Amino acid sequence: MNRYVFIFIFGVFTIAGMCAQGTYEVGAIPEFNLGVKLSEVWKMDVEFAPRIEAFSGDFDGNSETDIFFDLLDVTSVLNRTVGVDAKAGMGYLARFERERVVHRFLQQYSFTNPHYGYRLGHRFRIDQTFRPDEKFEFRARYRLSSDISLNGEFIDPGEIYIKLGNEYIGSWQDGDSDLEIRVVPSLGYYFDDAHKLELGVDYRIDSFLNATASHRFWLSVGYYLSL
Repeated sequence: MNRYVFIFIFGVFTIAGMCAQGTYEVGAIPEFNLGVKLSEVWKMDVEFAPRIEAFSGDFDGNSETDIFFDLLDVTSVLNRTVGVDAKAGMGYLARFERERVVHRFLQQYSFTNPHYGYRLGHRFRIDQTFRPDEKFEFRARYRLSSDISLNGEFIDPGEIYIKLGNEYIGSWQDGDSDLEIRVVPSLGYYFDDAHKLELGVDYRIDSFLNATASHRFWLSVGYYLSL
């Protein structure tokens, strides 16, 4: 566990060192996640995630306050259990922007390693994005996450827990490539097996390899309901 926390903290400080330059956006992403168990091996997950931007600027001191609805992501993923704590899935995301709809198809494989007091989750995903009047985009993603109990071996109903997430996304579009890094520390409350709530900060950085870095800070509020 100490090794994972060290890697996470090291990543945070490494990214923070890039904040001396570039542009930034600040806003909120409230999320509602619905998981429906279809059978012993099949499950459907649906997520609604609107994005609200509050202000933007650069690290030279220029800023602009403008609160507006940016977009809405609706994601549906059908997962099949393929092993102990392992799932394979495929899905579709519809992104509703102000003047267009973006379509994204995704395929993924995920598995979890349980440990005393925490779980380590790994997710490998590829997706294909189609935008009106733009070239096709392909992305490959890896996410490492951990749910950490603050009281004992397991996270029990009525307990608060810590969730740490770190994701790397490589993208290719019309001969150009980019890398996006996401760091998401959260505090969660586990009501019971059907309900949980998470509050955290979703930090994303991209365009730092070949251009001026773009930083995005989102207040993340997620409610999870399992049926």
